[in-house]
Amino acid sequence: MKLAKSKKMVLLIMPFLLGLGGSKGYYFKTTVNPNSSYKMIMRITMNSKVNYDGDSLFIEKLNYQGVKLPLSIETYKAIGMSAKTNSLRSDSTFVMTSSFDYDTSLTIRNGDTVNTPMKILEGLKIASVYSKDLGVKGIEVIGSNLPEEQKHLIAEMVGKMYQNIKYPDKPMKIGDSFTQTLPTQIPINTQKIIDMNIQVTYALRGVDGNKAFFDTITKMALNDSTGAVKFILNGEGSGKLIHDIQRNYPIESNSNMILDEKIVTPTLTTIITAMSKTYYKVLDKQ
Repeated sequence: MKLAKSKKMVLLIMPFLLGLGGSKGYYFKTTVNPNSSYKMIMRITMNSKVNYDGDSLFIEKLNYQGVKLPLSIETYKAIGMSAKTNSLRSDSTFVMTSSFDYDTSLTIRNGDTVNTPMKILEGLKIASVYSKDLGVKGIEVIGSNLPEEQKHLIAEMVGKMYQNIKYPDKPMKIGDSFTQTLPTQIPINTQKIIDMNIQVTYALRGVDGNKAFFDTITKMALNDSTGAVKFILNGEGSGKLIHDIQRNYPIESNSNMILDEKIVTPTLTTIITAMSKTYYKVLDKQ
């Protein structure tokens, strides 16, 4: 009788024990396949407040021109890309050709729309050599009359867009997290690029079918100088990421960031506070 009761008790608590210690783990990786096509969109919005400290003549000139401080600047940018991969080569690499389908932007300063930059990216094509796990072997801007300095900056930017998320080599359970440092570059002008590391923490929050859902925490910090100019940047934000387990790559992400930036020269300090939103999505795979 006691034995029967013991068996019954084990059966009652077994689901609870399995839920604690026997829950399923998930392996994640990021790969891109040869002979495949992809479409992606990226949207970036930023609301900034810009103020100045120091050079009184410069500030008085702005006041005389009717420029209200702090400046309120809203920027909107949307980029659409297509990518196609060729056959796998004998060295286990393949060529990916990326095309910028559109590049639109809008800037509003103190409520007035200002002239937006030229659509530099629209129509450009990038030839990149990758290994299957998105290890970059070489990137080149093709079919463009842009100066070599701008081609280099664009190639660097595209390389970072395809930057691989390095998931842990062990299975992840719901609630597990990992942190990755992503090196990035900020173009100051056509001659100067500042290197900066962005730290992103990914926390697995759930799995539904082939989709895994992550929360993200992003932190960035920069303290760099070029000549007599000093750049200081601190940022922190959060977001969401959806990873397609079957396809082996992230298909959608969004992030919200708060940024504090200072540009210090011997006579003037520019102080910028900004809130940015970034959205990325893979539209389809053919």
